[in-house]
Amino acid sequence: MIAGRFQIRKFWNSSTEARGGRLEAAKTEFRPLASHLRSLMKYNIFFIFLFFALPARGFVETDVTRVVEASEEVVILKTNQKISQYNIPAEVFKKALPYPIRELDMEGDLDKGQRLIAQVKRDKPRLIFAIGDKATFLAKKEFSETPVIFSMVLNWNKLKISENKNITGISLDVPPESQFTQLKLVAPRVSRVGVIYSPEASQELIERAKEISSGLGLGLVSYQVHSEKEVKKAWDKIKDQIDALWMVADPIVITTNSFEFLQKQTLRQKIPFMGYSESFVKAGALLSVSPDYETIGSQAASIAAQILEDKQKPWDIQVAEPIGTVITLNKNTAKKLGLLLDDRILSLIDRTFE
Repeated sequence: MIAGRFQIRKFWNSSTEARGGRLEAAKTEFRPLASHLRSLMKYNIFFIFLFFALPARGFVETDVTRVVEASEEVVILKTNQKISQYNIPAEVFKKALPYPIRELDMEGDLDKGQRLIAQVKRDKPRLIFAIGDKATFLAKKEFSETPVIFSMVLNWNKLKISENKNITGISLDVPPESQFTQLKLVAPRVSRVGVIYSPEASQELIERAKEISSGLGLGLVSYQVHSEKEVKKAWDKIKDQIDALWMVADPIVITTNSFEFLQKQTLRQKIPFMGYSESFVKAGALLSVSPDYETIGSQAASIAAQILEDKQKPWDIQVAEPIGTVITLNKNTAKKLGLLLDDRILSLIDRTFE
């Protein structure tokens, strides 16, 4: 029995020694491999850190960069860039400002304009430069805090710009004194100027013109209408009292039909007809004094600098009159009216049509 126990203990001891030897051998054999694995784990942990940390950092920087760029951005919103006149102030404005500028074209479509403005609102630009009636209308409607500068809007009061404290801009209406002065230069015998207007659109302008005309030795004969249909009646009332007709940018009065009627009637009675843009002169009116579009772009950039750099509020900046003007003359019409234009007068004219 004792011998049996001894044999068992001997077997156990020998087995234990054998296992211990094999374990030590295994440790010795796998120690380099374990060390290598530990090294790999260190590197893996490092690379895992890089994998998760660096992209996360990259996203943060990208988002911050995008937000900063958006907050620095100035947006030009055009009513329709196919109208070449709208592109002139936009180009001057872009060159004058040291900010990222994005141009958006409504293509004359208010629905597209709404979609563009929804995108603009998300980006939160620093300032909007609206060019044209529709762009100005939407900017006024959709933005109550972002500064807005409008331009290229005839009779801008019709949009009730003064209701918004965040909007200012440049009028497209040349002051009456500038127009009357040029009219007297080309047609010095003029003494009584007629004008057909609607009080809804032009009352303030007509009141100002009455004050100015007397100082220039002119009488102003005005006649109110409330629709285009009344233009013929108005002409019959004033035609024998005037020796020149002044066209104002009144959308109720001036349409294609009413212009053609007045152009024919004034030419028939040899009465100088003064339009408010060169397109009317090209179509047969005698003369126009219209804004210089490049100067409007410069004025808009100057106002933008006052807002962005000098931190002035838009409501503290009055709507500006256009500084530069372009005088356009139709030589053929002048000849039909019997006007004699010497070289001195012609040298003062910027553009002519035959």
